[in-house]
Amino acid sequence: MSLPCVASRYLTDELRLVVNQEKSRVVARKEFEFLDFAFVKSQATINVAGQCLKRFKHRIREITGRSRGISMEHRFIELRSYVRG
Repeated sequence: MSLPCVASRYLTDELRLVVNQEKSRVVARKEFEFLDFAFVKSQATINVAGQCLKRFKHRIREITGRSRGISMEHRFIELRSYVRG
């Protein structure tokens, strides 16, 4: 029996969860991304995905750019709001 079938059966039978076969997949323990997080190999580390980090840095540069013509106070308020989420 293949690993995806075993995993799917465990989720449906034991945990009583609904598994959407079109959206679900089983991957190896190598690096993969899920919800903007990168799970790295067999180490127990979770990193922010590269594309997400690029978007974050780009937005910070937009907010802190000197050619926007807004006060420093307003810039800090906008930056604080973005960083907090």
